[in-house]
Amino acid sequence: MNQKLLRRGEALVPVMLTTLLAGSHAQLTPSATPPIESLREISNEHVSWVLEFTGTRPIAHEGSVTDDWLTFLISLKLSPDGQSLSAKVRRELARELMLAFRDEKRWVAAHVLSVFLVGGEYNTGVNSWAELPLRRGKDGTVVIEPSQRIRIADFWKERLDRLSQP
Repeated sequence: MNQKLLRRGEALVPVMLTTLLAGSHAQLTPSATPPIESLREISNEHVSWVLEFTGTRPIAHEGSVTDDWLTFLISLKLSPDGQSLSAKVRRELARELMLAFRDEKRWVAAHVLSVFLVGGEYNTGVNSWAELPLRRGKDGTVVIEPSQRIRIADFWKERLDRLSQP
């Protein structure tokens, strides 16, 4: 059974807070945008998966570049003064994320960041998170099939292209 999750606006906040509070993030206030070049260092290895009663969700390893970007994107969404990214930063961010989808070692992290960058509504549950099919290995770990990379990249192409428009 899948549930709809990650709607624009207020419904997104509890999901982001849950994700944020899973780690020991010091603050929710947006700081300076992390360097765009650091997106080249995001890694699937920075993402772990947690099974909860509402489904499976990702957490970024604290201190990783992926965690820095995830914390920044979430803090923008939660910002009381409505801070947002400039058009130039949105374009650069979208471009770097699309490049990450080409890399088998970075695409899962790019998917997680894209969800929080773009927002929207996605199917999620025990066996999927934001359109990404998940399965449990014999040892209980989450397994993501590498063959999903192209489908997920295609899923994000139009959304990130739209985001990068001035």
